[in-house]
Amino acid sequence: MYISCSTNNDLASIAGLEIQDSRLVLNAIACKDRKAWSGFMRGMALPCVDNRTQPPCVREDAGIGQERAITRTTLRTPRAAALAGIIFSVLLISAFGLLRISVPADPLEPGAWLRNGVRAVTLALNIIPFAGIAFLWFMGVLRDRFGQQEDRFFATVFLGSGLLFLAMLFAASALIGALILAFSAQPEALVNSVAFNFARAAVYGLVNIYMIKIAGVFMISTSTLAICTGFAPRWIALIGYGLALIILFGSYYIDWSFVVFPLWVLLVSSYILVVNFQQPTQDRTAIS
Repeated sequence: MYISCSTNNDLASIAGLEIQDSRLVLNAIACKDRKAWSGFMRGMALPCVDNRTQPPCVREDAGIGQERAITRTTLRTPRAAALAGIIFSVLLISAFGLLRISVPADPLEPGAWLRNGVRAVTLALNIIPFAGIAFLWFMGVLRDRFGQQEDRFFATVFLGSGLLFLAMLFAASALIGALILAFSAQPEALVNSVAFNFARAAVYGLVNIYMIKIAGVFMISTSTLAICTGFAPRWIALIGYGLALIILFGSYYIDWSFVVFPLWVLLVSSYILVVNFQQPTQDRTAIS
């Protein structure tokens, strides 16, 4: 496709431009600065005039495609980025373990743990933000592995469930931190108060009912994308389906079911990390 510089007035009228000396302006754009004219035509959403006998101005779509390919290669995800999932798993299991041994599972407990287990709980609350940051990196690694083959429906569920999981994790942590601060200010007034019972029940419901179920949805969507895109073997996806069903329907009966999700993330991240260091860069690019 070529653009003729001899039809300046016609092009100006098509573009709806009110230019007094259209020949001078269009000649300056079309014949002296071809990149500016190419960008101008794309911005106006006008088709190029086909004139093979007079080709002073050539479209540069091929060059643009090459530049995008170079940019994509330059911004390639580092091979060691899969370590983010491993870091997330270790930090979250550590935080959950500290909370589990310090805070009783009963949501109606009067708050005796505030007198003895505050240090362990505070340490766990300081670990959780770093676990959340690592989880965001882990989601980015997975999206990079999906590449252009990801299904929009499951990719939307994957992204939404991951962000909801993080939001509820941070919200529950903030409520527990608020209880600790309130107890340090007025210990006798907080214990056995209505405000304490409300906050304690809210954290219990948020973690054990909603957050854990969203984690199961994340596992199901990721396992489905693993089968569709082939970024992980089928056996990992089947394990993900099975573990997701456990935490969706059995979390109420299994006290330590919350470790299922970080353990599965550890499995997926370990596989991706091994594959990244085994395959050459060009093969990994082709797979994605």
